[in-house]
Amino acid sequence: RSSIPLGLKRMAGRYPGKLHLVQGDLLEDELYRKLEDFPVDSVVHAAVVTSTEAAPLEALVPIVSTNIISTTKLIDFCIRKKVKKFVYVSAAGVYGAAHPQGTVVLEDGLLDLYSTCAITKRTCEQVTAKFGELAEAKAVSARVGAPYGPYERVTSSRVTMSPLYRMIRVAVRGGQARRYNPSVARDWTYIDDTSAGLYLLLIADRKQLRHTEYNLAAGGDYSLEELARGVAEVWLGFRHEF
Repeated sequence: RSSIPLGLKRMAGRYPGKLHLVQGDLLEDELYRKLEDFPVDSVVHAAVVTSTEAAPLEALVPIVSTNIISTTKLIDFCIRKKVKKFVYVSAAGVYGAAHPQGTVVLEDGLLDLYSTCAITKRTCEQVTAKFGELAEAKAVSARVGAPYGPYERVTSSRVTMSPLYRMIRVAVRGGQARRYNPSVARDWTYIDDTSAGLYLLLIADRKQLRHTEYNLAAGGDYSLEELARGVAEVWLGFRHEF
């Protein structure tokens, strides 16, 4: 139940009558009553608890119940509204450390559900696929690669920010960043590209989608060392110009 970012409010203001912001909790029936009068025909489900400040054992039940129950309640809403387009935003984290760094990972590759969040992501993928099968709807999951970009912020459901966020924050404040395991690489994907991929999955014809899960990433790895050098070069150049 995070507050609506100012940027989203401004965006809604640029599309009067076309973009409506409705705030609520996917676990509560009140939200679905708010949405009942909207002509909903498509849903992109991106709400999830990824990390909290609680210890792993304390966070186990809240993360599992929130992520899985919210998904089933939203799908129940879709069934009642006869929604035929449903995209679940999963994560490349379901692969864990099952594949060597730098290799191309296919959707049918081995999974490594090492974290509570990864377990819930995979479970929701399966529920999404079953919904699509039973409702004869287009229901797919997008396994998003490490995203970064605008609107990233600490919330009650996400307290671990991306390395890029933390590096830039340190640079702006004039501090020093500590790099642990600088050789670790991820398929960092700009959020605009991620959004474009989600949109393409949403509008694609059901017959075009032969699978229920799709990887959605940039297609190349960059190490933390490379990220740090890039941030330093850009920031130093920016400061030089001003």
